[in-house]
Amino acid sequence: MGTVPAADIHAEGGALRLDAVAAGDVVFLYGQSPRLLDRLRGWINVHGQRILAAWRAVEPVRLREKLPHYSHVMLGVGSGLVIHADGKRVSIDVISQIIRPSMSDAARFQVYRYSGLGSAVAEAIVTSAYRYYDQSYGFIPFFSDPRKALRRRKEDTTQFCSRLVAHAYRSGGITLTELADSKVLPLDLYRICQQASWRDVSAEFIDERLDGRVRQVLVDADMERKLGIALSEIFARGDEQVLKGARIQRDFLRLQHKVVRDAVRTEGLLAEYVRTQFEIAAQVRKEPRELEDQVAKWIVEVLRQLPEFLPVAGLSSIEQIVPAAADSPSFVGLPTPTVVRQMQLARETVKIFAYLILGELGMLVIASRLSQLENVAPFRVVKQEYAERFLAAVPAVGNLPARQAAVEGGFLWVTSESDRATCRSLCATIIKVLQAVEVYRSAQSPPTQASAGPAPAVS
Repeated sequence: MGTVPAADIHAEGGALRLDAVAAGDVVFLYGQSPRLLDRLRGWINVHGQRILAAWRAVEPVRLREKLPHYSHVMLGVGSGLVIHADGKRVSIDVISQIIRPSMSDAARFQVYRYSGLGSAVAEAIVTSAYRYYDQSYGFIPFFSDPRKALRRRKEDTTQFCSRLVAHAYRSGGITLTELADSKVLPLDLYRICQQASWRDVSAEFIDERLDGRVRQVLVDADMERKLGIALSEIFARGDEQVLKGARIQRDFLRLQHKVVRDAVRTEGLLAEYVRTQFEIAAQVRKEPRELEDQVAKWIVEVLRQLPEFLPVAGLSSIEQIVPAAADSPSFVGLPTPTVVRQMQLARETVKIFAYLILGELGMLVIASRLSQLENVAPFRVVKQEYAERFLAAVPAVGNLPARQAAVEGGFLWVTSESDRATCRSLCATIIKVLQAVEVYRSAQSPPTQASAGPAPAVS
């Protein structure tokens, strides 16, 4: 069978080489646990594969065909890492944590490499598998009709070990079998790996660096005396650094998924917050008497930002104020980067609508204290302390006539004509009251020879 048994792994001076793992490697595994229950599970797995493969109509496998007993298969990522559906989820691990030569449950394993696999294709294969990181393990799809599964509205995002490998290769441009990915078993992959296009590279994973020839060369060179350290210690330190590098790469890949997942979750929370803010602002605009502390805080925040906020009227596209995120991986079960971008643009649009309503609301409350006009009378029900806070928050905003002109033909980025008209009206009101505030503050300034008459009261 060409397998590398656990006894060979335990050979004196032998070690598992992390740097032997290449992207796209197919790693077959059979655990040799001393625990009876684990051995029973492995036996059921291996013999269950034979029965399932014999029953099917497409590419059946004879029950008596001689095949090695492998219960699990993993895909090489490179840098000492493998990705696999481990019985719970799709995970990324350092290969030495899965194949453990120094432990009593060391596994028999075998590694095959596709000949002539270019780096671009290998990367595409690994990326396809990585997209399923953290997805749930599930073997039930093996028993489903793939044609019916395609017609389902909800995508099946579960994976099992051999399905993940077959899918990754197919997505990377290499079709390993005519079987549907959900029908591929570890024994199918093993049979495929016996083809001429595959090489057994298992021996490369066993490091015999301290075999007789190497040991003699180092002894003849008197390396231990020259370096002042035992050869075994030199290699142990080297192993430690390689393992450290593999763990850093593993943690980076795990963190990358977490960052994307958290970003999607955060975007959802921000969208919910902005939507709530918009709805509350719209309700208070209709019923000013409902204006309470939280809305007052929002209004103060918006008024303070008016010089920076008012230019939104002149934007040609909302994308001008929503910076594009850095390229990030796309994971199954999470929105794609394109969808996340659309979520960000929609959220920013609603935020601007909310700010316009809040800004206008605050300015109308101020106007209700500066003017006796009937159209601002409904806003006199708002507490005087809020009116004073709003007025204090309004900064000096220069070039108001030009801003007014920009509003009249502005908000071209708003797709709905009615929404565009509403935005123009809200912004125009803000600017008009800003002009009134400017006059009021000028009248409130210390009198000069050119000024005469009392300043108008705020209330």
